[in-house]
Amino acid sequence: MFLLIMISCVQNYNEIPNNKPDYNDDYYNQFMIVISLFLIIPSLYFLYRNSPRLLNVTPKENVITVDKEISPNENEKNEIFSEMSLCGGFIPYLRKLHKNQGNNVTSDLPYPNTISAVDPMIVKATLQVGDRPIELFKFLEPFLGNDNLQIHDSKRAAKFRKVVGSCLGHDVIVVKYPTLRNLALEFIERWEKLK
Repeated sequence: MFLLIMISCVQNYNEIPNNKPDYNDDYYNQFMIVISLFLIIPSLYFLYRNSPRLLNVTPKENVITVDKEISPNENEKNEIFSEMSLCGGFIPYLRKLHKNQGNNVTSDLPYPNTISAVDPMIVKATLQVGDRPIELFKFLEPFLGNDNLQIHDSKRAAKFRKVVGSCLGHDVIVVKYPTLRNLALEFIERWEKLK
């Protein structure tokens, strides 16, 4: 049916008299819309035909576990949480810990068996070690779906990083930092002019 509509539109376009420009423009617009739909609909089918299969994927069960739980006792947790609230939240608290302890923080964290690493080389070296703890990222399901990037197993995440790393990897961001900084400053200047 779609093909018949396109053929009739092409036939109507060929029969248009040239002395009526409005009439000609109207059929030209219809022709372009039909051609666009002819290209868009099949491409959407091609791109999203696997999405129902992807939504039913459940993560692998080979999550790395630690036998002995290393966690602070209740008094230490209370001290950590009070210090965290003094800093203004978890992220400022982590920044303070990294400022004091360096790139790797293993102590004074309120969660059991947790290490915070900000060194990009360490992060890059340990990305394929194991799968992420699935329960930790359950809160993202309403936003990203039940098969979101945060719970991909290590092999699937490695494939994703191979694709994305060429444009958003650490090395690329380091090289492009001056350009990104200049764009941000230009945006701020334009925003201030609007006030």
